[in-house]
Amino acid sequence: MGQVTNGIDKIEITEVGTNNWRTLGYTNIDSASITEEEGTTTDFNVEELDKPLFSRFIPGKSTLNFDIADPNLQAFLEVFGGTIVGVGDAAKWQAPRNYVQKEFAVRVTPQIGYIMLFNRMLFKPLKNIALGKNNLAMITVNADMLEPTNVNTPAFEIGGKVSEQGSTGSMIAQTITFGPIPNQVTGATYLMAATTTSGLPVTYQSTNPAVATVNGAAVTAVSSGTAQIIATQSGNTMYSAAPPVVQEIDVT
Repeated sequence: MGQVTNGIDKIEITEVGTNNWRTLGYTNIDSASITEEEGTTTDFNVEELDKPLFSRFIPGKSTLNFDIADPNLQAFLEVFGGTIVGVGDAAKWQAPRNYVQKEFAVRVTPQIGYIMLFNRMLFKPLKNIALGKNNLAMITVNADMLEPTNVNTPAFEIGGKVSEQGSTGSMIAQTITFGPIPNQVTGATYLMAATTTSGLPVTYQSTNPAVATVNGAAVTAVSSGTAQIIATQSGNTMYSAAPPVVQEIDVT
């Protein structure tokens, strides 16, 4: 039996590449959905064959849709931009003169089931305000999934379980693959290529900078001796931290 994912506990946003998670308010009942457009297929035909010689498929756009119910002024500011002037009951949100492009990472936590993480999304909000006793003001959010700027970051992740009691279950484990570093001569630079099962980027650290220094994924041999290079990955909202892996570098 598959994992049941049901209900919305919260929808959170943060600036891309940060962990400043916050909610925009309540989510209108049954308004949240993930839609995906049909892709397009281009066939390349030749005279001699009845079937295509080659076909290229381009997937369709993925969009997260939800309505913010009874939004406060801060919600308008977050998704539309603009400014808030005044304080207390005199506070007003003033819309920007021109459209402000807003990109966020989005995390959807259900009441039961899998957490969903969208690492880069373009927000296309709409004011949806029905005036009547039986209606609430809404902001309709249509957020298109974009390719993350970091090549090691997936566009979409799902996992990490929420129980019926609302507690988050075990996060997804990840491991690091980090091969041996060849012996180096003083002044040489070697580009390390450790990988993780999660696809998240690896961070490196030298235990002896007098022998070898680290800059990103590059290790530079400084002087004769031995140093240990430690590869780590601290995890994120979906993946737990990976056990560190250590390799030695000998410099002559």
